[in-house]
Amino acid sequence: MPRTIFGTTEKSNFVLNMKDETFRKLVLILLGLLCLLTAAGGIVTELLQEIIFASAAGTWVSLVICGVLAMMLALVGLVKKKYGKSMLIPSVLCGFFLLFGLVSVISSVNPNVAFFGSEARRAGFMSLLFYAAFFFLGAVLNSGKLIRTFLNFFIIMGLLNCAWAAVQSTGLLAYELYPFRNLNAILLNDVFMLTGAAGNPAAFGILMSMCFAISLWFTHKLEKKKLLYCISAPIFVFFAIRSGSAAGILAVIAAIVIFILLSIKAKKDPGQPARIFSVGTGVIIALAAVGGTVFNYFAPLVYNTQVKDYSVTESNPFYREDPKIPEGMYFYDGAALWQDSWFRLFSSGPYDWPTAKFDIQKASSVYPYLWRTSVNGIPQFPLGIGPDCFVYLTMNESMTVTENQNSFDRPCNDYLYIAVTQGIPGLLAYLGLLGITFFRFAKRKRPNGIPAEKYAAAAALAVFAIAGFLGTDSMAVTPFAWIMLGTLNSSPES
Repeated sequence: MPRTIFGTTEKSNFVLNMKDETFRKLVLILLGLLCLLTAAGGIVTELLQEIIFASAAGTWVSLVICGVLAMMLALVGLVKKKYGKSMLIPSVLCGFFLLFGLVSVISSVNPNVAFFGSEARRAGFMSLLFYAAFFFLGAVLNSGKLIRTFLNFFIIMGLLNCAWAAVQSTGLLAYELYPFRNLNAILLNDVFMLTGAAGNPAAFGILMSMCFAISLWFTHKLEKKKLLYCISAPIFVFFAIRSGSAAGILAVIAAIVIFILLSIKAKKDPGQPARIFSVGTGVIIALAAVGGTVFNYFAPLVYNTQVKDYSVTESNPFYREDPKIPEGMYFYDGAALWQDSWFRLFSSGPYDWPTAKFDIQKASSVYPYLWRTSVNGIPQFPLGIGPDCFVYLTMNESMTVTENQNSFDRPCNDYLYIAVTQGIPGLLAYLGLLGITFFRFAKRKRPNGIPAEKYAAAAALAVFAIAGFLGTDSMAVTPFAWIMLGTLNSSPES
């Protein structure tokens, strides 16, 4: 008999009486919409830079639209008991993650920013609520077919990012429409660091590597309908390397190593064929990786990278270092960090060479400085400084963010970022959620095998987790990692 509440009619309670198939179809539509809107939002944000300057508005609007709908659907799933017993412990850990996030908002130096996010990044506690909603929707995808459909949407989103990155690399876009064409912090013009629709090179490199990990898993000889993956895998690995970020390179290497490790696990799985590349596919992927590396090596020559005028003037007081055009394989991570936070978003202060305690032109100098500052800040805010409030840790001259020279709002390490913004308890909850997810997957055995799609999702999530040591939360990437977290914790289809 159809269920009703509060004496209402059956017709008005269509949610309670919704069929499982209809519910899962709605979830898939929403997740597919998130993929498409995230890519479109990132592109629109760049095209309208002069109108919505210093903002990640397009991506944020996409996240809000889909996030609110996701919270509604997640609540429907809870009412309809769509989450199996396998979600009990992960749900508790996710709850603790949100709880400590809320505590950090209350104790934050700027509760308003901590809850809603800064005007530039919009990555406050509200975004964590959306991530949690996506996590629960991911847990609804409990069959290989459902997971495959979502992963296909994710691959399409990745290809849209590649298409926009290809446009960026042509030089047709002016600096106003493509902030990473130049690197102002080190006074170089026409560098062309690719960002796709992800906003910055590190996020783009990680996104491409996650897509590569998924495509790689489905390129073996016995896979049906593998054409999409055989075509996309070389494209993704090329653009991941072309991002020019250390995070992107690390993520590509992680994707290959994880593929090998999961292939060893799959050999013991009765439902998985051996992972055997077709020779042609393997050669093309290898050529794409080599091509991306060689292109990066000769990029300054290809793009005729030039040094900007760096004379010191009253309106140009920060440029006092003698800039040089790098030769060979070079990581612009330090310059890219300030290009993103200072020149693109105004979410930090400018780089000032005379007072800096690091060399922005050397990643080996920038990363230790970022991490050391983060570690030293953890005892100052044991309950967390608040989501999206990291920059306040590095401010020492003014309460106006942009007036603090050498300040930064992202430490290029997701785990340190969580530790500082949500406290050690928040980090432990997050690590616990990742840990139990991977542990269960490693130990899980089913008579008819684990769906290949779960292997692909596990590979992408592992790439995200490893790349987190050099990358930080991004609205263009993080929501999808949370969906995959939920997918890996979903109860098997009965």
